[in-house]
Amino acid sequence: MTDIRAIVKDNKANITEILNAVPEITRNVGGISGEANHMLSALRPTVDNVAETTESVTKTLKENNPVNEAITGAYKTVNNLNKLVDSATKKNKNSVTIDFDKKHNVTVKTEE
Repeated sequence: MTDIRAIVKDNKANITEILNAVPEITRNVGGISGEANHMLSALRPTVDNVAETTESVTKTLKENNPVNEAITGAYKTVNNLNKLVDSATKKNKNSVTIDFDKKHNVTVKTEE
């Protein structure tokens, strides 16, 4: 016990300084907490709006799935044609012609 008393006596100035600083630290923490709560309260409507918009977009995408599939299919077709044309022109160094008939069939012709 005498060792503890000696340590406290030797560090009394530091202990007093820390104890005097605690109320200021507590006020700062309280101020920061208040600001954080205010910012979260102000941000909350935006977060709710984003969540609602995301839900609405997801619902719309699900409802329009056939349209999305058609768009995706068209994109894939164009992308594949692009790859085919690139491949044909690189290999043959020829002119490439792409024709579409009324049934949306594709014919690719290479000419020298």
